[in-house]
Amino acid sequence: MKLLFCDHSDIFNLWGSIRFGATAHRRFGPAPGIPFAVSHCQRQEDGSYEVWGHRVDRRSPWQIYRATTRDGITFDKVRVVLDVPGTKWGYSARCLYSPELGRFIYTKNTTGPDGNQMYVFHSDDGDSWEEYAHNPVF
Repeated sequence: MKLLFCDHSDIFNLWGSIRFGATAHRRFGPAPGIPFAVSHCQRQEDGSYEVWGHRVDRRSPWQIYRATTRDGITFDKVRVVLDVPGTKWGYSARCLYSPELGRFIYTKNTTGPDGNQMYVFHSDDGDSWEEYAHNPVF
């Protein structure tokens, strides 16, 4: 099997330098010391980022976190902005932001006796979250 960009003969009109080789395995997931995985970031005028994330776990309460970071490794002002009790929640969750509407939407999946379901939570400020009135949406 030929991989694209295997060696220098596959590169045309090179500008700058390029190196071919394997990289070492790295841990993928939450940074050490924080209880959540980052799902959405917004760059701030001072160069820092507001971040939203969620607990990556099964059969535990559903929690959305908010924090700030300058380097993606250390996080300040870590706080839970949504805490939904129960143990029905699954791993999968996503945060979306609509600049046109100025609204955050978080989707969270679960598995119950009736099969898989998706729940939606929304926020206008990223701190106060509400469950969508017609959950589950899927």
